[in-house]
Amino acid sequence: MESFVEIDGIRMCYRKTGEGRPFILMHGWGCSMDTVASVERVAAETHTVYNIDFPGFGKSAEPDDVWGVERYASFMEKFASDMGISSGTCRTLFRRQGRNSHGLAYSGRQTYTY
Repeated sequence: MESFVEIDGIRMCYRKTGEGRPFILMHGWGCSMDTVASVERVAAETHTVYNIDFPGFGKSAEPDDVWGVERYASFMEKFASDMGISSGTCRTLFRRQGRNSHGLAYSGRQTYTY
């Protein structure tokens, strides 16, 4: 079931499924949470998955201005904190994402690019 959270005045859509260690699933640019739903289903077998629509994508609200990677990273740190997830590595996740990847997932100390 989709839920919404407001962070810095922006309403963001996310879906929380499964149980276990937290797993933040982040779609690639130009996509939405629906694009990575198959990854969500598999990960939810062993993890609590937070599948998100970045601001400006899917069902999430548009930011008022153009965001760069740093702004998205800061936003995701706040999202993780709001969900009770340690957010210390969210900023580095964006820097590690490959240009040819479709998305990124974070689970505890592991980062997955797909």
